[in-house]
Amino acid sequence: KRIHIEVAELRNISPGDNEAERFVAMSPRDRLVFVASMAEKKDRTAAEMFLKALIAELHEKKLETRAKSIREIVSLAKYVKDRSPSLKLILERVALLDL
Repeated sequence: KRIHIEVAELRNISPGDNEAERFVAMSPRDRLVFVASMAEKKDRTAAEMFLKALIAELHEKKLETRAKSIREIVSLAKYVKDRSPSLKLILERVALLDL
């Protein structure tokens, strides 16, 4: 099963030089603290851009073990666009993934 992501959207995001790279290197506990501040702001656009940057970062690593995490993040990113998403739950789920 393949994942199709808007390549044009990801081209503008350069992996390796953003907060997504630091996020991947963090422990799950530190990730939860990181996303808590993002969830407090309730900025859906910033959350969506962060998830896209995270997808780009994981895709850049090209490890098979990350495919499941990428699929999960793509699925969660769709919920961010919903009418009234719970950013806190979405971002906490991402923070607890095996990255």
